[in-house]
Amino acid sequence: MSNLLAFSCLASGSKANSYLVRSEKTNLLIDCGLSVRELGKRLLFHEFNISQLTAVIVTHEHEDHIAGIKTLCLKHQIPLYVTEPVFESDSRLQCISLHQVFFFSSESSFEIGDLSIETFNVSHDAVQTVGLRIWNSNKSISILTDIGEYDDTIIERVCGADALVIEANHDQEKLWACAYPWYLKKRIAGAGGHLGNHHTTEFLKKLCKKKNYLNSPLKFLGAAHISDNSNTHELAYNAIEAGVEESISAPKLFVARQDKASEMFIIS
Repeated sequence: MSNLLAFSCLASGSKANSYLVRSEKTNLLIDCGLSVRELGKRLLFHEFNISQLTAVIVTHEHEDHIAGIKTLCLKHQIPLYVTEPVFESDSRLQCISLHQVFFFSSESSFEIGDLSIETFNVSHDAVQTVGLRIWNSNKSISILTDIGEYDDTIIERVCGADALVIEANHDQEKLWACAYPWYLKKRIAGAGGHLGNHHTTEFLKKLCKKKNYLNSPLKFLGAAHISDNSNTHELAYNAIEAGVEESISAPKLFVARQDKASEMFIIS
């Protein structure tokens, strides 16, 4: 089908993050926090290989999002899409030949193959961090992780998407009780850190009340970037479930994992 849109969360958590978004003609990787060897294994789970990738987009420069980027782009000649401030912030990114680097602004729209990409600023303690909404025809997926706080503008940017992958990083009580040093707890809970489960539930409740959502409710909803030390998969699942319990639809709920790729979700 010409308007096919599918996605898989290849890895999500504190150690490595990577997502695959597919259409009939385009295979887009979002971040590459995995080693290239491990990325290859996870793609193989979907009977897919690295040579089939069209491009990779980097959302920001933190290690868990770019650890494998240099090898991926240099060894396999995969085009890199990145903002200029992020590119200039890391020497490994600067090793990639400029002929295969494509710059975009943090608030922009551009095309990769038959996919349309919208980017928007989110609050996180990196040089620059973007959220994404990726379209094929009238279908779209939004990826919203690594965000410390949000406002109504962010909710509007993802409203009406067929699929949403949203951060549910920590449980508030577990975060303050865990063994992290105090400065790290403050960073995680702060405006430049990560959404906690309670924030994620609140976000989704507000999203479900939007007019655009009422016209085009979610089909797939995933909890992502879950902390190993201050959250559990069950608590993260409960957070997104509570967020859409009054929704007009019943989206398929899932939890993105650190240790294995999710199934391939197909938006029909």
